[in-house]
Amino acid sequence: MADPHVTNTSLSAPPVEGAPLWTFTHRGPTPGPAEIGGKAYALARLARMMPAVPHFFVLRAEALTRLLGGGAPPETEEEAERERAERAPLPDELREALREALEAMGDGPLAVRSSAVGEDGERSSFAGQFETVLGVSPDEDEVWRAVRRVWASSFHPRAMAYRRERGEGAGAMAVVVQRLVEPAAAGEEPTIVMLLGGEPFDEEIVMWWNFIGRSHEEIVEQREAWNGDGVDHEPERFGVVRDFTGDRLLAPPMPNTRLKPRGRST
Repeated sequence: MADPHVTNTSLSAPPVEGAPLWTFTHRGPTPGPAEIGGKAYALARLARMMPAVPHFFVLRAEALTRLLGGGAPPETEEEAERERAERAPLPDELREALREALEAMGDGPLAVRSSAVGEDGERSSFAGQFETVLGVSPDEDEVWRAVRRVWASSFHPRAMAYRRERGEGAGAMAVVVQRLVEPAAAGEEPTIVMLLGGEPFDEEIVMWWNFIGRSHEEIVEQREAWNGDGVDHEPERFGVVRDFTGDRLLAPPMPNTRLKPRGRST
């Protein structure tokens, strides 16, 4: 949940070529999806339009591949690769950069999130396939433990099965570390929910882009309601961002295949 009183303008410098960590800033270029993954790239685009997006930084895909593993392991070695990554110590070359980024982030709990290359893309969303760790203490060792867990989830059987089903290659994994802002109030009015991830739901659901429903048709209807122009758009359904005068970020075209409901077993 975003803190409306926090902006990202004070954070860090533009990306340094080859640096293992990149901190979002409104100034300077944003690395491409091949470096920071699909989710972080989309998050950076959103943060440039909405200053209330909580602070975040990204551990680059190439750096994590180098520090935690040599690339996609053979299918028979996925479990061993995941276990090895979850035990990897925090390298000295990353500790200082991580400490500085966390100091700039400030106090408070963090969300550590996946950002695989291809994640949240037009072809595949990877919704619910990777781990998200919430409530992480802003300590470099605690954050590194969460980073290892998220990165290793790329080799979880459900993620590998999802890739095989959709014909996706084993893309590299970047990891987002973002300030987690606790809600300040709750009530009986309709609520807009941001789903960050975690354990799958018990019932089968369909997740695509920023929409969630029970069927392909519900997602199509939600996309049309969000992308609608003039009288077709439903701002009371999705809410508005006060004082934002830019264009809405429209949902991409629907995939050519029908979206399938998924549950814990799929």
